[in-house]
Amino acid sequence: MNKCVLGNSKQWINVWIIVIALSIETILGNALVIAAYKLERNISKQISNRFIVSLAVSDLIIGIEGYPLFTLYVLNGDRWPLGWIACQTWLFLDYTLCLVSILTVLLITTDRYLSVCHTASYIKWQSPAKAQITIICSWLIPAFIFGVTIYGWSLVSNTAAGLINGECIAPFLANPYVNMSLYLVYYWTTLIAMLILYKGIYKVSKKLEKRAGAKDQRQLAVLFSQRLGTQVGLKLMLSQPHNVDDDIAADAANDIDYRTFTTNTTDHNERYEVGNVANLSIAVNDESTGTITFNNAAIVANDSGTHHVCAHTLTISLDHGHEQSSQVPF
Repeated sequence: MNKCVLGNSKQWINVWIIVIALSIETILGNALVIAAYKLERNISKQISNRFIVSLAVSDLIIGIEGYPLFTLYVLNGDRWPLGWIACQTWLFLDYTLCLVSILTVLLITTDRYLSVCHTASYIKWQSPAKAQITIICSWLIPAFIFGVTIYGWSLVSNTAAGLINGECIAPFLANPYVNMSLYLVYYWTTLIAMLILYKGIYKVSKKLEKRAGAKDQRQLAVLFSQRLGTQVGLKLMLSQPHNVDDDIAADAANDIDYRTFTTNTTDHNERYEVGNVANLSIAVNDESTGTITFNNAAIVANDSGTHHVCAHTLTISLDHGHEQSSQVPF
Protein backbone atom coordinates (compact mmCIF):
# COMPACT_ATOMS: atom_id res chain seq x y z
CA MET A 1 0.00 0.00 0.00
CA ASN A 2 2.77 2.41 0.93
CA LYS A 3 4.67 1.37 -2.18
CA CYS A 4 1.63 2.22 -4.32
CA VAL A 5 1.23 5.60 -2.66
CA LEU A 6 4.94 6.29 -3.08
CA GLY A 7 4.71 5.36 -6.74
CA ASN A 8 1.77 7.72 -7.24
CA SER A 9 3.64 10.46 -5.42
CA LYS A 10 6.62 10.05 -7.74
CA GLN A 11 4.34 10.22 -10.75
CA TRP A 12 2.70 13.37 -9.42
CA ILE A 13 6.09 14.94 -8.85
CA ASN A 14 7.11 14.18 -12.41
CA VAL A 15 3.85 15.62 -13.72
CA TRP A 16 4.25 18.77 -11.65
CA ILE A 17 7.84 19.22 -12.87
CA ILE A 18 6.67 19.05 -16.48
CA VAL A 19 3.71 21.36 -15.88
CA ILE A 20 5.78 23.93 -14.00
CA ALA A 21 8.42 23.86 -16.75
CA LEU A 22 5.75 24.44 -19.41
CA SER A 23 4.19 27.18 -17.33
CA ILE A 24 7.52 28.97 -16.82
CA GLU A 25 8.34 28.64 -20.51
CA THR A 26 4.96 30.13 -21.45
CA ILE A 27 5.32 32.98 -18.98
CA LEU A 28 8.89 33.88 -19.92
CA GLY A 29 8.29 33.61 -23.67
CA ASN A 30 5.26 35.88 -23.66
CA ALA A 31 6.89 38.25 -21.17
CA LEU A 32 9.82 38.67 -23.57
CA VAL A 33 7.40 39.51 -26.38
CA ILE A 34 5.75 42.19 -24.26
CA ALA A 35 9.11 43.57 -23.11
CA ALA A 36 10.41 43.73 -26.69
CA TYR A 37 7.32 45.68 -27.72
CA LYS A 38 7.75 48.13 -24.86
CA LEU A 39 11.49 48.64 -25.24
CA GLU A 40 12.09 48.46 -29.00
CA ARG A 41 10.74 51.46 -30.88
CA ASN A 42 10.90 49.79 -34.30
CA ILE A 43 8.57 47.07 -33.01
CA SER A 44 6.13 49.28 -31.14
CA LYS A 45 5.60 51.71 -34.03
CA GLN A 46 4.13 48.95 -36.21
CA ILE A 47 0.39 48.84 -35.66
CA SER A 48 0.05 45.15 -36.49
CA ASN A 49 2.34 44.21 -33.59
CA ARG A 50 -0.34 45.34 -31.14
CA PHE A 51 -2.32 42.21 -31.99
CA ILE A 52 0.73 40.08 -31.19
CA VAL A 53 1.08 41.81 -27.82
CA SER A 54 -2.60 41.14 -27.08
CA LEU A 55 -2.05 37.47 -27.89
CA ALA A 56 1.03 37.42 -25.64
CA VAL A 57 -0.95 38.89 -22.72
CA SER A 58 -3.73 36.30 -22.97
CA ASP A 59 -1.24 33.43 -23.27
CA LEU A 60 0.76 34.82 -20.35
CA ILE A 61 -2.29 34.72 -18.08
CA ILE A 62 -3.09 31.19 -19.25
CA GLY A 63 0.46 30.18 -18.33
CA ILE A 64 -0.02 31.65 -14.84
CA GLU A 65 -3.43 30.21 -13.95
CA GLY A 66 -4.40 27.68 -16.60
CA TYR A 67 -1.70 25.02 -16.40
CA PRO A 68 -1.30 24.81 -12.59
CA LEU A 69 -5.01 24.89 -11.69
CA PHE A 70 -6.04 22.38 -14.33
CA THR A 71 -3.23 20.03 -13.25
CA LEU A 72 -4.34 20.35 -9.64
CA TYR A 73 -7.92 19.59 -10.64
CA VAL A 74 -7.00 16.48 -12.67
CA LEU A 75 -4.52 15.06 -10.15
CA ASN A 76 -7.15 15.48 -7.43
CA GLY A 77 -9.45 13.06 -9.22
CA ASP A 78 -11.52 15.72 -11.00
CA ARG A 79 -12.50 17.22 -7.65
CA TRP A 80 -12.07 20.96 -7.14
CA PRO A 81 -10.40 21.64 -3.79
CA LEU A 82 -10.41 25.47 -3.77
CA GLY A 83 -14.07 26.34 -3.27
CA TRP A 84 -16.99 27.62 -5.31
CA ILE A 85 -15.82 31.21 -5.97
CA ALA A 86 -12.40 30.08 -7.15
CA CYS A 87 -14.10 27.54 -9.42
CA GLN A 88 -16.26 30.19 -11.10
CA THR A 89 -13.31 32.54 -11.50
CA TRP A 90 -11.14 29.83 -13.00
CA LEU A 91 -13.84 28.77 -15.46
CA PHE A 92 -14.46 32.37 -16.50
CA LEU A 93 -10.76 33.12 -17.04
CA ASP A 94 -10.04 29.84 -18.78
CA TYR A 95 -12.86 30.05 -21.34
CA THR A 96 -12.49 33.79 -21.86
CA LEU A 97 -8.74 33.74 -22.41
CA CYS A 98 -8.91 30.80 -24.80
CA LEU A 99 -11.49 32.60 -26.94
CA VAL A 100 -9.45 35.82 -26.76
CA SER A 101 -6.42 33.94 -28.09
CA ILE A 102 -8.45 32.44 -30.94
CA LEU A 103 -10.00 35.78 -31.91
CA THR A 104 -6.60 37.48 -31.74
CA VAL A 105 -5.10 34.93 -34.12
CA LEU A 106 -8.05 35.61 -36.43
CA LEU A 107 -7.36 39.36 -36.19
CA ILE A 108 -3.68 38.82 -37.01
CA THR A 109 -4.68 36.75 -40.06
CA THR A 110 -7.19 39.40 -41.15
CA ASP A 111 -4.61 42.14 -40.72
CA ARG A 112 -2.13 40.26 -42.89
CA TYR A 113 -4.77 39.58 -45.52
CA LEU A 114 -5.74 43.25 -45.76
CA SER A 115 -2.12 44.42 -45.85
CA VAL A 116 -1.29 42.01 -48.70
CA CYS A 117 -4.50 41.92 -50.75
CA HIS A 118 -5.82 45.45 -50.20
CA THR A 119 -2.69 47.43 -49.45
CA ALA A 120 -3.89 50.90 -50.45
CA SER A 121 -7.17 50.64 -48.53
CA TYR A 122 -5.37 49.08 -45.56
CA ILE A 123 -2.85 51.92 -45.28
CA LYS A 124 -5.62 54.49 -45.51
CA TRP A 125 -7.92 52.76 -43.02
CA GLN A 126 -5.53 51.36 -40.41
CA SER A 127 -4.65 53.53 -37.41
CA PRO A 128 -3.49 52.95 -33.81
CA ALA A 129 -6.90 53.96 -32.45
CA LYS A 130 -8.78 51.52 -34.69
CA ALA A 131 -6.39 48.72 -33.84
CA GLN A 132 -6.82 49.44 -30.13
CA ILE A 133 -10.61 49.42 -30.42
CA THR A 134 -10.47 46.10 -32.27
CA ILE A 135 -8.28 44.59 -29.56
CA ILE A 136 -10.58 45.82 -26.79
CA CYS A 137 -13.56 44.27 -28.57
CA SER A 138 -11.68 40.97 -28.88
CA TRP A 139 -11.47 40.96 -25.07
CA LEU A 140 -14.91 42.32 -24.23
CA ILE A 141 -16.89 39.95 -26.47
CA PRO A 142 -15.51 36.73 -24.90
CA ALA A 143 -15.79 38.25 -21.42
CA PHE A 144 -19.46 39.06 -22.06
CA ILE A 145 -20.26 35.64 -23.55
CA PHE A 146 -18.73 33.62 -20.74
CA GLY A 147 -19.66 36.11 -18.07
CA VAL A 148 -23.30 35.45 -18.96
CA THR A 149 -22.94 31.70 -19.43
CA ILE A 150 -20.98 31.18 -16.22
CA TYR A 151 -21.89 33.89 -13.70
CA GLY A 152 -25.36 34.53 -15.07
CA TRP A 153 -26.33 30.96 -15.88
CA SER A 154 -28.46 30.63 -12.77
CA LEU A 155 -30.64 33.49 -14.08
CA VAL A 156 -31.62 31.56 -17.23
CA SER A 157 -31.48 28.03 -15.81
CA ASN A 158 -32.19 26.25 -12.56
CA THR A 159 -28.67 24.83 -12.58
CA ALA A 160 -26.20 26.73 -10.44
CA ALA A 161 -22.83 27.60 -11.90
CA GLY A 162 -19.64 26.29 -10.39
CA LEU A 163 -19.28 23.10 -8.34
CA ILE A 164 -21.52 20.21 -9.37
CA ASN A 165 -20.97 17.12 -7.21
CA GLY A 166 -17.48 18.36 -6.41
CA GLU A 167 -16.59 18.85 -10.09
CA CYS A 168 -15.75 22.31 -11.40
CA ILE A 169 -17.42 22.35 -14.80
CA ALA A 170 -19.22 24.98 -16.85
CA PRO A 171 -22.97 24.40 -16.46
CA PHE A 172 -23.80 25.34 -20.06
CA LEU A 173 -22.04 22.17 -21.21
CA ALA A 174 -25.12 20.24 -20.12
CA ASN A 175 -27.26 22.14 -22.66
CA PRO A 176 -26.60 20.60 -26.10
CA TYR A 177 -27.89 23.63 -28.04
CA VAL A 178 -25.78 26.18 -26.20
CA ASN A 179 -22.80 23.85 -26.17
CA MET A 180 -22.98 23.16 -29.93
CA SER A 181 -23.53 26.85 -30.77
CA LEU A 182 -20.50 27.92 -28.74
CA TYR A 183 -18.47 25.08 -30.23
CA LEU A 184 -19.27 26.17 -33.79
CA VAL A 185 -18.53 29.84 -33.09
CA TYR A 186 -15.60 29.08 -30.82
CA TYR A 187 -13.70 26.78 -33.14
CA TRP A 188 -15.07 25.97 -36.58
CA THR A 189 -16.12 29.45 -37.68
CA THR A 190 -12.76 30.98 -36.84
CA LEU A 191 -10.88 28.03 -38.35
CA ILE A 192 -12.75 28.24 -41.67
CA ALA A 193 -12.35 32.03 -41.76
CA MET A 194 -8.58 31.76 -41.22
CA LEU A 195 -8.24 29.09 -43.91
CA ILE A 196 -10.07 31.29 -46.41
CA LEU A 197 -7.94 34.31 -45.54
CA TYR A 198 -4.67 32.39 -45.78
CA LYS A 199 -5.76 30.98 -49.13
CA GLY A 200 -6.24 34.55 -50.36
CA ILE A 201 -2.84 35.56 -48.97
CA TYR A 202 -1.19 32.59 -50.70
CA LYS A 203 -2.76 33.37 -54.08
CA VAL A 204 -1.77 37.05 -53.94
CA SER A 205 1.76 36.25 -52.76
CA LYS A 206 2.27 33.83 -55.65
CA LYS A 207 0.99 36.46 -58.09
CA LEU A 208 3.32 39.09 -56.62
CA GLU A 209 6.22 36.64 -56.78
CA LYS A 210 5.47 35.98 -60.44
CA ARG A 211 5.33 39.71 -61.20
CA ALA A 212 8.57 40.29 -59.31
CA GLY A 213 10.27 37.61 -61.39
CA ALA A 214 9.08 39.20 -64.63
CA LYS A 215 10.20 42.61 -63.38
CA ASP A 216 13.64 41.26 -62.55
CA GLN A 217 13.95 39.87 -66.05
CA ARG A 218 12.96 43.21 -67.57
CA GLN A 219 15.48 45.02 -65.38
CA LEU A 220 18.12 42.50 -66.44
CA ALA A 221 17.30 43.13 -70.08
CA VAL A 222 17.48 46.91 -69.68
CA LEU A 223 20.72 46.69 -67.68
CA PHE A 224 22.27 44.44 -70.28
CA SER A 225 21.26 46.74 -73.11
CA GLN A 226 22.66 49.76 -71.27
CA ARG A 227 25.98 48.04 -70.62
CA LEU A 228 26.03 46.80 -74.16
CA GLY A 229 25.37 50.27 -75.52
CA THR A 230 28.39 51.62 -73.68
CA GLN A 231 30.72 48.77 -74.63
CA VAL A 232 29.74 47.70 -78.13
CA GLY A 233 30.80 49.98 -80.94
CA LEU A 234 32.42 49.81 -84.29
CA LYS A 235 35.69 51.65 -84.90
CA LEU A 236 36.66 52.37 -88.45
CA MET A 237 40.10 53.69 -89.27
CA LEU A 238 40.29 55.33 -92.67
CA SER A 239 43.85 56.23 -93.64
CA GLN A 240 42.57 58.05 -96.75
CA PRO A 241 39.03 59.20 -96.00
CA HIS A 242 38.63 61.05 -99.34
CA ASN A 243 38.24 57.67 -101.12
CA VAL A 244 34.98 56.86 -99.29
CA ASP A 245 31.75 57.48 -101.13
CA ASP A 246 30.12 60.49 -99.43
CA ASP A 247 26.55 59.25 -100.03
CA ILE A 248 27.27 55.84 -98.57
CA ALA A 249 29.05 57.37 -95.59
CA ALA A 250 26.10 59.72 -94.99
CA ASP A 251 23.61 56.84 -95.13
CA ALA A 252 25.74 54.81 -92.74
CA ALA A 253 25.92 57.75 -90.36
CA ASN A 254 22.14 58.00 -90.34
CA ASP A 255 21.72 54.25 -89.82
CA ILE A 256 24.23 53.59 -87.09
CA ASP A 257 24.64 57.07 -85.60
CA TYR A 258 28.44 56.99 -85.51
CA ARG A 259 30.75 59.81 -84.62
CA THR A 260 33.99 60.91 -86.30
CA PHE A 261 37.04 62.19 -84.50
CA THR A 262 40.70 62.70 -85.39
CA THR A 263 43.74 61.61 -83.42
CA ASN A 264 47.43 62.26 -84.03
CA THR A 265 49.85 59.39 -84.40
CA THR A 266 53.63 59.32 -84.92
CA ASP A 267 53.29 58.86 -88.68
CA HIS A 268 50.18 60.73 -89.80
CA ASN A 269 46.74 61.81 -88.80
CA GLU A 270 44.15 59.04 -88.60
CA ARG A 271 40.40 59.48 -88.55
CA TYR A 272 38.30 57.09 -86.46
CA GLU A 273 34.60 56.59 -86.96
CA VAL A 274 32.77 54.98 -84.03
CA GLY A 275 29.32 53.44 -84.59
CA ASN A 276 26.93 52.57 -81.74
CA VAL A 277 24.23 49.90 -81.70
CA ALA A 278 22.14 50.43 -84.79
CA ASN A 279 19.06 48.41 -83.88
CA LEU A 280 18.00 47.10 -80.44
CA SER A 281 14.78 45.30 -79.59
CA ILE A 282 13.71 43.89 -76.22
CA ALA A 283 10.67 41.65 -75.68
CA VAL A 284 9.88 40.19 -72.25
CA ASN A 285 6.45 38.79 -71.43
CA ASP A 286 4.74 38.02 -68.10
CA GLU A 287 6.06 34.47 -68.11
CA SER A 288 9.61 35.76 -67.49
CA THR A 289 10.68 34.76 -71.00
CA GLY A 290 11.66 36.85 -73.97
CA THR A 291 14.49 37.95 -76.23
CA ILE A 292 17.00 40.76 -76.62
CA THR A 293 18.17 41.41 -80.19
CA PHE A 294 20.60 44.01 -81.46
CA ASN A 295 22.35 44.57 -84.75
CA ASN A 296 25.54 46.37 -85.65
CA ALA A 297 26.35 47.57 -89.16
CA ALA A 298 29.15 49.69 -90.55
CA ILE A 299 30.91 50.57 -93.76
CA VAL A 300 34.58 49.77 -94.05
CA ALA A 301 36.70 51.38 -96.78
CA ASN A 302 40.21 50.44 -97.81
CA ASP A 303 42.99 52.46 -99.34
CA SER A 304 41.85 51.84 -102.91
CA GLY A 305 38.46 53.41 -102.26
CA THR A 306 36.44 50.20 -102.31
CA HIS A 307 33.98 49.57 -99.49
CA HIS A 308 31.78 46.84 -98.08
CA VAL A 309 29.23 46.42 -95.28
CA CYS A 310 29.96 44.50 -92.06
CA ALA A 311 27.00 43.36 -89.95
CA HIS A 312 26.80 41.57 -86.62
CA THR A 313 23.71 40.24 -84.86
CA LEU A 314 23.38 39.04 -81.25
CA THR A 315 20.21 37.49 -79.83
CA ILE A 316 19.74 36.65 -76.15
CA SER A 317 16.82 34.52 -74.98
CA LEU A 318 15.52 34.85 -71.43
CA ASP A 319 13.82 31.78 -70.05
CA HIS A 320 12.91 31.75 -66.33
CA GLY A 321 16.11 33.37 -65.17
CA HIS A 322 18.43 31.54 -67.62
CA GLU A 323 20.31 33.31 -70.37
CA GLN A 324 21.11 31.82 -73.75
CA SER A 325 23.16 33.73 -76.30
CA SER A 326 24.09 33.22 -79.91
CA GLN A 327 26.24 35.26 -82.28
CA VAL A 328 25.77 35.25 -86.03
CA PRO A 329 28.33 37.28 -88.02
CA PHE A 330 27.59 38.29 -91.59
